[in-house]
This record gives sequence, C-alpha cells and structure tokens, in this order.
Amino acid sequence: MVAQFLRLSRPQTHTSPERYFRPGHPLTISYTDQNTKSLVSTVTCYDIIPEDQQIVVSQPSPRIYATHIGQLVEVTALAKPRGQWLRLGTRAWIHSLSNTYKLSGGQTIPVVTLRYETQLYKANLRLAYRLQPGLTYPARVACTGPDGSVIPQSDVHVKDISSSGIGLQFPKESTSSAFRDQLKHGHIVTLHIQLLDFEHKTAGQNFSADMQMEGEIRKFESLHHPNRISLGLQFNNMTTDQEHTIAAFINAAQRYELSNRTPH
Repeated sequence: MVAQFLRLSRPQTHTSPERYFRPGHPLTISYTDQNTKSLVSTVTCYDIIPEDQQIVVSQPSPRIYATHIGQLVEVTALAKPRGQWLRLGTRAWIHSLSNTYKLSGGQTIPVVTLRYETQLYKANLRLAYRLQPGLTYPARVACTGPDGSVIPQSDVHVKDISSSGIGLQFPKESTSSAFRDQLKHGHIVTLHIQLLDFEHKTAGQNFSADMQMEGEIRKFESLHHPNRISLGLQFNNMTTDQEHTIAAFINAAQRYELSNRTPH
C-alpha cells in the first residue's frame, strides 16, 4: 500500500506535535518495509518527550526492524484545531527500538522511538492499514445495491477494513442476477457498518460505532470463486468524523491483538 500525502506549502508553525500527538491516542505512520514497499499503519502513542523531540509508539504491522534505524517516516494524527477535523503530520526518523518498554500496569511491549520535526503540516492520507476484524473487535455490514436490493449482515463477511475502504465477501445465492449485473467498477453501494468493541464495557472507553456510508466499487471478483462474490470498496464522501472513528477502532483492535500476543 502506498501512502500519498498532500502538504501545505507552509508548515502550521502556530502548532506543535506535542499538542496533538498524545499518549494513548492513535497515530498513523508511513514507512518502508524491508522490501522497500511503502506502508501505512495505525499505531498507539505511548509517550512524547518534547525536550528530545522524541515520540514512543507501538510496533506497527508489518514491524520495523533495527535495519530501519535512521529511515525517514511520516507521522500524522487527526486533530480539531479550529473546530474542524484535520489530519496534521510531521516528518520523523526512526531513532531506536525496544522490546521491553514497560506500561503502567507492568506489562512489557515492543515499541519504536521516533525523533520528529517540530513543524506540522496539513496532510491527506489516501490509503491506510487494513485490519482483519476478529472476535473481540468484529465489523458487520449490510449492503444496499444500486437497485435497492439488500444483502443482510448475516450473509456478508468483512475481510478487512481501513479508514479508506473495506473488503467484503458474500454468497452468490444471496443476490439476484440483476443485482450482480450492477456490481461494476465505479458503481456505488450503500453500506450500513457496525464496528463492535467487546473489550471495553464502559461507554466512554468503548470504540463501537454504527454508521451509514457509501462505497465505490474498486474491485469485483466472482469468476475465481464460483459460490461467492468478493468486493473491494473505497469509502466515498466520508466525513472526517467517520475517518477518525474507524481509525480509533482499528487502533484499539491492534492494541488488543498486540497485548494478547505479548507475554505478561
């Protein structure tokens, strides 16, 4: 996945990363893996040290290795500086890695320390890390086709989701031939999306959400799968609030997966 950013010609000098890169909040980083492939991943900010211009974040997936130290990355966060959601970013360099960073509860986790520039710019992230929903953080979707036909949640499998799009599968038998004929590149499907957080019981900490969005068909496959249809959809006309909601959900799911893979 390639990350594309649109930058302002002048940095947002009236703001600083410390104001928007806060511990416990999700960030998005753009970096290059060992095969020089550009990647985007949602990570958790664990600490920020302004006097050293350093920020500590969770290991992304795919992970960063010692051979990446010194590599340039871009770090962005969704912020609301003037009552309107914006994605603000800055350049940073991979400074160091640790596999024994200790959280307040005593748990040790792998982290990456980045050294960042102090100037922010407005950024527009085109593509993002895709999460495969699990049992603790599932995603459920009902689809309404161009002709008004509905595919219920019970028939739709969510393969992956990001803050820019979603991958779906459903049985051919759940659709009519007329419906399938309308599933063409560029056509719009209405999506009723439920993001479910079964980890957090407190309402203020829960990342569940219910939203209706438009998805533009970017990929359609049926010939390779005789009994099912696969759709790749890009979110169309999404609001910044919706992007922020999905990014926060993905970050929480990644953090949960990491905590359950790491020995206590």
